[in-house]
Amino acid sequence: MKIKKLISISMLIIIMVSSALITFANDTLVISLQIDNKLALVNGQSTQLATAPYIDTNSGRTLVPLRFVAEEMGYDVKWYSYGKVVELSKTIENPRIPTSGGQPLLNTVVTSQDAATGKNIIRIQINNNTAEQYTVALGRIISGEKSFISKVPDEFIIDNPNYQLQGAIKLEQPPVIKDGYTMVPVRFIAEEMGYDVKWNGKNKTITISK
Repeated sequence: MKIKKLISISMLIIIMVSSALITFANDTLVISLQIDNKLALVNGQSTQLATAPYIDTNSGRTLVPLRFVAEEMGYDVKWYSYGKVVELSKTIENPRIPTSGGQPLLNTVVTSQDAATGKNIIRIQINNNTAEQYTVALGRIISGEKSFISKVPDEFIIDNPNYQLQGAIKLEQPPVIKDGYTMVPVRFIAEEMGYDVKWNGKNKTITISK
């Protein structure tokens, strides 16, 4: 039985790697997933998922475990339990901040120490088909669109059980919780983070790469 299981896992790895067909470089990230399989490959190295990707029978969309994919892409993941909101954030170097003489301008790279970094933020909400994405630097939004305007802290809003995210991005399939884990449409989350998604219908594999 152990030999058969080992052969099965080995064959699966071969299928997933061959589906990716990508040569790994030092700065390349390639994630290979398969429907209904808890085994994943990250740059060719196998890793175990807490829950497997699956295809939603109603929408036909492929959903993947959010935390796994986001953290592999270098994002921090924060869960707001009251509003069931997930916030993803990632520090970015030399954000394109609109400024000239203290006044906004588009596509101007700020090289001062204070403006050397910014944060890209993505927010989604369970069972909500909208999302928001924006970049923050120097305490102001410099790109994207924030869905609400309020004088109270974001944490207060998101931890409010009646809070409803009303983002500008529309999802064809809202995020859901499955087996205690947040699952999201793979194409949305990958493409919002700047990655490409390839689907192999024969082997039911998903390859996320950049």
